[in-house]
Amino acid sequence: MNYFLRLILSAILLFPFFPPLLIANNLCSEGLGYGFYLLFIAIGLDILFNNKREHLKYYVIIFLGLVFTRSQFIISTLIFAGAYFLIYRKFIFQRKHISTIIVMCGVVLIASLTERSYHLLKDGFFKPTPLGYTSASTAPIYVSNTTDYSLIEQKDYREILKSAYDTLIKKDLLLKPNQTPKEDYLFFHENLSKICNQTVREQGVVYYFNQPSPKEWSSNQVASYPFFETEAACKTYTFTLIRANFNKWIQLYYTNITYGFYTPILLFFVVFMFLFSLVKTTFYDQKNYAILFLLSSLILSNALFIAFASHSIQRYLFYNYALLFLLFISTLKLLKRE
Repeated sequence: MNYFLRLILSAILLFPFFPPLLIANNLCSEGLGYGFYLLFIAIGLDILFNNKREHLKYYVIIFLGLVFTRSQFIISTLIFAGAYFLIYRKFIFQRKHISTIIVMCGVVLIASLTERSYHLLKDGFFKPTPLGYTSASTAPIYVSNTTDYSLIEQKDYREILKSAYDTLIKKDLLLKPNQTPKEDYLFFHENLSKICNQTVREQGVVYYFNQPSPKEWSSNQVASYPFFETEAACKTYTFTLIRANFNKWIQLYYTNITYGFYTPILLFFVVFMFLFSLVKTTFYDQKNYAILFLLSSLILSNALFIAFASHSIQRYLFYNYALLFLLFISTLKLLKRE
């Protein structure tokens, strides 16, 4: 890049320090995660394109710091592993390449086991943090019918969802008839915390707090069990209600993704570059296109994950603004070269 492009890239990287975000300079998960994410990308690029395999130990440490701070990046290392495989696939059975792939994939298992072990020591349950499906179930519940609680087989889960529907109806927080997909999403976007935290999560936690607990449980287990069990209920709600209302859910999901990209054109550009670079790197042995594959994969995976688990707001998506700029510049450079 020339100095002008470097100046633009620097401005994009510094954007989260200033209004309207004002987040990268705060001691919050997003602010801490930003530094971890940039280090993770830089070290990963060094390993992929500069053969710096001796940096794998830093890669592992930074990745663990990243996912313990912002779990939305849990699959990012698998994208690096996929890009590494495409670049070195002709020599993949060499020991150094096999070990690199194993480390890049195995660090996900290390992160999962560490998280579960933490909760075993703290709460007495070998389970992941009870937040993911509590958030992910919000969209399926929002687009579902108020009679869909009958689809839930487990009695406790069914009663919680039925109570949640009563609250959602009273607060007028369900999908409205005769609205456009954009209007449906904007209402969901503005009321997500109410639909999630004030209904399903609240109803579930209260329900299990009122249930008798085994006498041998510690006070930590008694206090944490309602949250873990509510998370298990929300996992059931998520997949059951998506299957029952797939057309409405997929429309909301698509609108959620495009809202994060501001325009469908930008989304289509990233998807096209992902498919194009994948074909070029895989079938034509064009290693120059591996950077396009990596950048588009990181951008797309984060957008898809966020749209599934929550809603597309800047504080979840700003991490990849610089990568989007680099994807655009890299595309232009390669087109000019070839």
